[in-house]
Amino acid sequence: MIPHDDFTPHGYLDNPFHSWKINPNGVLRSQAPLGMGWHVPNLGTYVRNQFQYTAHLTIGLKVGNLVLVTPEEFAHHGCIITSSLHTKNRFEYTCTVPQYDLTLTARYFLIHEHALGCILSLSTAMKQPLPVTCYVMHRHTHNPYTSRLWEHGLYALKGPEDCCATLGIASEGDVFIHGVREADGAGLAIGDIGYAVRARRYRSLGKRCKYSSATYHPARGGYRVAGAYCSTAMQAHVRK
Repeated sequence: MIPHDDFTPHGYLDNPFHSWKINPNGVLRSQAPLGMGWHVPNLGTYVRNQFQYTAHLTIGLKVGNLVLVTPEEFAHHGCIITSSLHTKNRFEYTCTVPQYDLTLTARYFLIHEHALGCILSLSTAMKQPLPVTCYVMHRHTHNPYTSRLWEHGLYALKGPEDCCATLGIASEGDVFIHGVREADGAGLAIGDIGYAVRARRYRSLGKRCKYSSATYHPARGGYRVAGAYCSTAMQAHVRK
């Protein structure tokens, strides 16, 4: 029997493929408001300069003129985020948007060693069909210093089909593929795909050095991309 309760909407998923010595491919941890992803090789660091990257899948919403992406936006508009299901293999968010009587559930699970899955469900108490845009976002934080590869850039591409997108670390880094599809035959329209980069500037010895999407911090010993976002928009009509 799987217990359902009002759990704290934060936590971990089990990654049976991860081993610090033999196969350090990361731990899976939630990220506010509705995300889940890898911390590689682990959350934090056991020794200096071991952090490689984090890769989180997260969900944003647009309902009418209301846009919800950041934790602050969800909180400002009175959205309630809970978790009624949390086992070692499944973690589910439930988000209620009171202005539209809209409920979203996002259930995360590990498909295999290098693939994270998420099932989205939308429901509303409104009598009229409600158009909703879901932003499927990949938030990536990268530290090229630990890999010693030539990988100081980012790129985003559309996949071979409209429902696929790619975010890559140029030119020798990892490539992440994202895909969406409808599960119940409902109409699903795929919108724009794009990415944005945020980089922090660090001050060290009175100098500031910035290289495109990365920053160099001599005192900390390496380049660090502070954040990259790849977003795919998909629109569906939610019915009661």
